[in-house]
This record gives sequence, structure tokens and C-alpha cells, in this order.
Amino acid sequence: MASDIERKFKGLMLTEEEEEIVECEEEESIVMRDQLALCLVGKLLSKNPYSVDALQNTMNFAWRTEGGVVVREIKNNLFMFQFFSPADKLKVLDNSPWLFGGSPLVLKDVEKGVQHSELSFDTTRFWVKAYDVSLDKRTKSMTISIAEKMGKFMEFDDSDPLGWNKFMRSRVDFKIDKPLRRWIRVATKGGSKWIELKYEKLMDFCYACGIFGHAYQSCNQYGDAVSECELPYGAWLRASLTWKRRTFDPKKEGERKICQAFCGALSEQRAKSKLTFEGNCELAAIRMSSSSDSGGDMGYIGETYTWWNNKARPDDFMERLDRGVASLSWV
Repeated sequence: MASDIERKFKGLMLTEEEEEIVECEEEESIVMRDQLALCLVGKLLSKNPYSVDALQNTMNFAWRTEGGVVVREIKNNLFMFQFFSPADKLKVLDNSPWLFGGSPLVLKDVEKGVQHSELSFDTTRFWVKAYDVSLDKRTKSMTISIAEKMGKFMEFDDSDPLGWNKFMRSRVDFKIDKPLRRWIRVATKGGSKWIELKYEKLMDFCYACGIFGHAYQSCNQYGDAVSECELPYGAWLRASLTWKRRTFDPKKEGERKICQAFCGALSEQRAKSKLTFEGNCELAAIRMSSSSDSGGDMGYIGETYTWWNNKARPDDFMERLDRGVASLSWV
């Protein structure tokens, strides 16, 4: 809409009244910002007819919010969801994506100063599971690297600090107009290996091209002679949900803390070993350079000692460097 108006502006002479800029009262603007902080804007990616009342009733039942939610349609297929507590809003975002009538409902935060005509709903968010990752590659950095090859990395599942789950799990924002990744190749010593990918709460997509928004029966890449089991994509890309533990389990929590402490201690030990190794290398380089034939005594002019504490009194501690290394560029 905003771009349409700008196009109409070209070649038109605006009146002085039309060029005036309207200011909003600061107090009301602050109140509106606070209200928007508890809002989500959502787009239903569907060409089928729907009922706004049915959408609100379905989402209320699915979300089970404590304070409730009010839905308003601000444009065809575009909705404002007004929550009344931050916890309800975060819970809905954390458990996305959501479906209504089999179609995806893409939700996002409301950006300051953005018109609804400027909003873009070209991404959706999934939890992705990477299976059969090499045992020596089950790290957070590897999981992030895999996620960034698929889209925008958002979150890492660190429920098992040891990394010995059946899968590595991350949350990723995907472009909805691109095919789903089925596998990804990871470098290993002497080559590479394939890793299988699966998606939680995966909405309907085309089994012929791997893109959301249509079924394979209406896809240009689908031939009637090909059966569904022969298509390059399928229901095998769907992963079962991984539920967060709702009740506190002292045994599980204690085990998790032990694992975190163990991994932290290993990282600290590795860092210390690396520091010691690099320090020894630097010391060896100094010894080699100072004992080589190319080195020479540059002499010294100045105080007897190179350092003392404030004043040169008899009881002060004094120190002098026995040896230093420098190149001609220092001189």
C-alpha cells in the first residue's frame, strides 16, 4: 500500500496541506508501544476461505493462554493477536509454527514504525534434528554451522550438555519459497559424511519440489506416472516433537549440572593447555633467536637498573632485564 501511494505521488503536485506531517502525542505513543509489545502479527498462508471467529476459537484452544488473546483481521489473511501477558506471547512464539485448517499461520513481532503493507512473511521457524552426526562433531558450533546452511540460526537445544542424544537439535528460520534440505554433508578427517535432517511440526509441503504452499498433485515437477513413494520428498522428513519437561526432576537436574560442570572443566583445561603450549613456543623462539649468530649485543646506556619502586632507597627492590629480543625495525 505504501509503495502504491508513492508511485501515485510521481507526477502529482501535492498541496501544502497534503505535505504536512502529523505528529502523535508522546504519551499516547508510549502507551501504544507498550500495547504492541504484547502483540504478534500473523499471516495465514492459504487461498481457502476461512472464518475469523473460527480462527480465534481454534488458536485459543491450541494456545491455552492464561490471560486470553483477541484476534483482529487488519487485511485479508493478515491478523493482529493481542495478548495480555508477556508469558502467553512468549509461549506461543516458542511453540511455533502453528497451523489453521491445515495452512501455516506465520507469526512475528511487530516492528516499530512499520506499516502492515510493508510486512514480509517469507520465513517460517522450525526445530530441526540432525541425525547420525559423527561422535567427535557433536558440538554447539557444529550444530550452528549446520543450521546456517539451511537458513538463519535462532536457538540451540542444550538440554544434554554431553551431546549424546539421538540427534543434534537447533531452531532455524527458513525461506518458505525454497526447497527443504533433506541431507547435509559434513567434513570429516579424510573426506565427508552425509547427515539426515528432519523437522518438527512440519506443515504440508510438496513431495515433488519440497516447497510449501501446494500439494504434489498440482506441482509442475510431478508426473502422473510417478507414484508418491518415488517422489524425492516425503513424510519421512517429519520428526516427532521434543517436549520440554514441565515438572522439576531433581535427579535429571542434578545429572544435567554434573554434565555442565564436566564439560566446563574440560574446556577450561583445554584452554590452559593451549596457553601453556603457546607460551612454551614463544619462549623457545626467543631462546633460538637470542642464541643465533645473527643476533648481537646492542649495548645499554642509562640507569643501572631498568625498574625500581618509586624511589631508589637502599631497602627498595630493584630489577634489571638480563636479555631482550628486538629487530632492526624497533631501533
